[in-house]
Amino acid sequence: MAGSTAFQRSKGKLYAETFRCPGGALCLDFCNSGEGTRRASGAEWIASFTDLIDWLEAAEAVTGSQAARLRRAAAASPRAAAQVWGRAIKFREALFRGSVPGPECKG
Repeated sequence: MAGSTAFQRSKGKLYAETFRCPGGALCLDFCNSGEGTRRASGAEWIASFTDLIDWLEAAEAVTGSQAARLRRAAAASPRAAAQVWGRAIKFREALFRGSVPGPECKG
């Protein structure tokens, strides 16, 4: 994924910051999408299933046609979509906790 291309595609969205300085791997970029919740404002950058699909599409993790199918499935089953979004956010935060040294690791 070209970070600048993803940044341009997601311009105007809170999660665009994820792509301004990409981590070099999809998992790192996804982990960085939680930066808003870790700031004083506590704003979630990927605030819905739709935002998640938009982010994945901007990151080129899914194609436009895959994203469209996912959006249709979400419209047909909003509760399931919300559950998938919730699991994705929990996974992202687990990635973050696993990749950032805690206070006990600081010398």
